[in-house]
Amino acid sequence: MPSDKVETKRKWVIIQEGDDAPYIEQVDGEPVATMFADWGMIDDETKSVIMEDARLIAAAPEMYEALRNLLAEYVGILDSGDCGSIGSEADSFAIAARSVLAQIEGEDHAE
Repeated sequence: MPSDKVETKRKWVIIQEGDDAPYIEQVDGEPVATMFADWGMIDDETKSVIMEDARLIAAAPEMYEALRNLLAEYVGILDSGDCGSIGSEADSFAIAARSVLAQIEGEDHAE
């Protein structure tokens, strides 16, 4: 089992005060993103979609951490030989996860 688990130092939360547009900040109060400037000018359906996006963005650091840790465990299992001979380099799920992580980390990742 890998012992190098990734733990993000950031936790993001959604803040919405009254009728103002929601924004995302780190738990220490540092701003991350404002979701929409003219909140009062959009309909409820659009507001709902924006809040769904805000929840996804706010969860990004934890999703990143989870994907890194799951990939490390999965690769360990694949490369142990207990799952046959495919190995992690040829496994489509491992390739897809590495590609997503490369995008997040700003690396150019060609498949």
